[in-house]
Amino acid sequence: MAGALSLAVPLAAAAEVDKTVVCKETAKIVQMAAIDRKAGKDAARIKRELTGGESKVEARLTPMVPALVDWVFTIDAQEMAKPDAEQTITELYRKGCLGFQP
Repeated sequence: MAGALSLAVPLAAAAEVDKTVVCKETAKIVQMAAIDRKAGKDAARIKRELTGGESKVEARLTPMVPALVDWVFTIDAQEMAKPDAEQTITELYRKGCLGFQP
């Protein structure tokens, strides 16, 4: 998670955006990636869709997509199989993002 968070926090500083806003926005990417992974999509496809496909995120967020998707794919398959996995993973990321100190 540190790699993904190390990208999110500098974005907040560089863009002079509140860290809570960045964490909320990047948590949405994590949630979309978790939903897509659970649906059986692979990491490469999710990255393509989030950076240029129908589910494309804002351009300023696209540099974070690969690290966030890769982080989602580090989560154990048994955890991903749980009914509320997407929400649990998203909340775990959001809390970690808000508490991250570079």
